[in-house]
Amino acid sequence: MSKYRNYSKEQLILHIEKLEKQLKSTKYGLYWDKEIEPEFTIEYSKKNIPILQRIRNLTIKEKDNDLNHLIIEGDNFHVLTTLNMISNGQGFVDVVYIDPPYNTGNKDFIYNDNFIDKDDGFRHSKWLNFMEKRLILAKSLMKEDGTIFISIDDNEYFNLKLLCDKIWGEHNYVGSFVRKTVSQRAMSKYFNNQHEYCLIYTNNKDLFPLIGRKKDFSGYKNPDNDPKGDWKSSDPTMRDSKNIFKIINPITNKVDIPPAGRGWAFTEEKLQEHLESGKIVFKEKHRKNERGFIYKTYKSELKSHNLLLNSLEFAENAYLNQVSSKELINIFNKKTFDYAKPLNYIKDLISFFPNKGTPVILDFFAGSGTTGQAVLELNQEDGGNRQFILVTTNENNICTDVTYPRLKTVITGIRPDGTKYSDGISANLHYYKTDFIPNVNNRDQAKYNIVERCNELMCIVENTYNELENNEKYSIYENNSKTKRMFLYTDFYEEKSFNEFKSKVLESSAEVVVYIFSTDNVIDETLFDKDSKVQVKPIPNKIYEIYKEIIEGIKRG
Repeated sequence: MSKYRNYSKEQLILHIEKLEKQLKSTKYGLYWDKEIEPEFTIEYSKKNIPILQRIRNLTIKEKDNDLNHLIIEGDNFHVLTTLNMISNGQGFVDVVYIDPPYNTGNKDFIYNDNFIDKDDGFRHSKWLNFMEKRLILAKSLMKEDGTIFISIDDNEYFNLKLLCDKIWGEHNYVGSFVRKTVSQRAMSKYFNNQHEYCLIYTNNKDLFPLIGRKKDFSGYKNPDNDPKGDWKSSDPTMRDSKNIFKIINPITNKVDIPPAGRGWAFTEEKLQEHLESGKIVFKEKHRKNERGFIYKTYKSELKSHNLLLNSLEFAENAYLNQVSSKELINIFNKKTFDYAKPLNYIKDLISFFPNKGTPVILDFFAGSGTTGQAVLELNQEDGGNRQFILVTTNENNICTDVTYPRLKTVITGIRPDGTKYSDGISANLHYYKTDFIPNVNNRDQAKYNIVERCNELMCIVENTYNELENNEKYSIYENNSKTKRMFLYTDFYEEKSFNEFKSKVLESSAEVVVYIFSTDNVIDETLFDKDSKVQVKPIPNKIYEIYKEIIEGIKRG
């Protein structure tokens, strides 16, 4: 029976107008049925506000610095919504890597608790509905120069490319890598497909920060103590140059002219400058057919110390799927997961980016946690301060039985079975799960409800995870280095309790951030001494408004 049979006349007119508008506006690009079957996860979010709850007994604290990594268990739409709610509209993620369901038709993609197979006529529409909402949220979390890598294969590559063109703009498409996945598929009937892709988009291509692999400088030396530094001998000619003249070595009388079709890379006037500066040096001895001078290229002259990225960068056996299988067996001493990405693949992708400050790496299809291990190992290797945020469901207990134990093993050096894996990597890890607050019709009541449950969200915002005090009136948290404190005041009425709270704020010698309840995002700036270094912020109005914006955006389609 047609789903439109029970529509009212007004509903039918509204639906027709919406389709007509979309058909008129979509001249070129991707078009699919966005209403064939609403996703339960999205519909649930309309009536329930997602929040995050920390599972404290799973905290791993191995370091007293303020670099804290996160695992968040839950549907990635809910988690991305929550991260947007606390980001205050400011992108904070430098790099996103995701390995979403490939929608092969072999029950690798679940939509509304059902596996999608090849016989589902709306298989691609359901996948696009699923991906679009999550990618839009991911884009808003990325910094202005943020970049996203998305692994995919032939089943959805072309749809994904058009979807990303729509979200990021075709002008912000960087390119795609090809990764060699297998040497040969034993079950292939028609075609031995040995690769998959990795699409690369950035929020602003003009600010694209990807640096690529370092050039090999082993050929640069300084045997003559040239004050300009290391150099190597280079070809002094160039194609189609009109600079054709003789260069005579005054020591050996060797005469050099450019070969046919080429000329010198400099004029006669420039030749004299190069001789005076030492860029060109005549040889005292040389073979008969050897050029009579050296033309130097200085390392300091290079515009970049990095190679251009190569689309076939990962088309090598070192990045095969079987590599990741062995890596996981080495961690767990048994087979646990079939579809992990090779560790060196993710490490190489991340290492393409400048290691400055505290780059945030987000993976919201985290699977077995390869991205987390990659970040931990890179930080250990180069002294970096990269932070990872991993998001995964606990379908088939993957988060509790694979993702978390894997990272705990890497950090502590002890496998789940108690045997030694390594010497460990000192790091701090916090485990969160999604929870929900009913989105009641009374807006003020909804905001009160958020305030009562927002502590753990604000710990993430302010990077203060150590609880010092928590009662019905206020809470106090501190960072690992004890240089910053966060205060949350939740008693909205009592003057005595506020004065007690205020004295605790003012007696702190650390950097202080205070959150005060406000239904309209306005706070009294005279609450604390004018000369104090207290930063006062309102909650939870902005959190709630961002949530509403996300939900309204979904309703608008």
